Amino acid sequence: METTMNQLRAWYRDNVADDPVGLHLTNPPHFLSAEEVKLNSGVEYEFIADTEDQAELDKLRKGCSHYDWLDFSKDTGTNFEENRVKFAQEHLHADPEKRLITDGGGFFEVRDQDDRWIRLHLKKGDLITLPAGIYHRLYLDDKGYVKMLRLYTETTEWVALNRGPEADQHPVRAQYLNSLHEKVGCLLVATTSNKLKLAT
Repeated sequence: METTMNQLRAWYRDNVADDPVGLHLTNPPHFLSAEEVKLNSGVEYEFIADTEDQAELDKLRKGCSHYDWLDFSKDTGTNFEENRVKFAQEHLHADPEKRLITDGGGFFEVRDQDDRWIRLHLKKGDLITLPAGIYHRLYLDDKGYVKMLRLYTETTEWVALNRGPEADQHPVRAQYLNSLHEKVGCLLVATTSNKLKLAT
């Protein structure tokens, strides 16, 4: 798949569970633009041309309550196996978060409003903003490592709620689902099965 350096690489994922580094394209492939990803999931995309520009990084950190750097690599990172398992678990956060890739690459997967996986192949310079309450997970790509700046806009603590009753019933999950109605033009509400239905 050919893309320019500042174009989001995104598509709907197939249902094959193995080989996390594969592309997992549906048949036929269903690629998505950054605008479609935002419409269907609330995830925003931006490209940062120079990830070593201190002024640009300071601008990103402005207004954030906390940030840290993640080195997710078998060779140089710490707690690699623990993080590999943790990041691959479908989870949400109660606060918005930003992720800027500064080296390597990985697959962020996010759920859309119909609970389908959207696969985002993020590389150096890619910045995504995840809304609070969205289910997501992370896999490394075939490079085997990723370095990123993680920014938290409303919290100083990184807390993940793995998908399950506690996460499904968290107030921020319902807020997230209901916020999508403004983008798709109909009121969506969470049901007990965490699917969406038209409000009556």
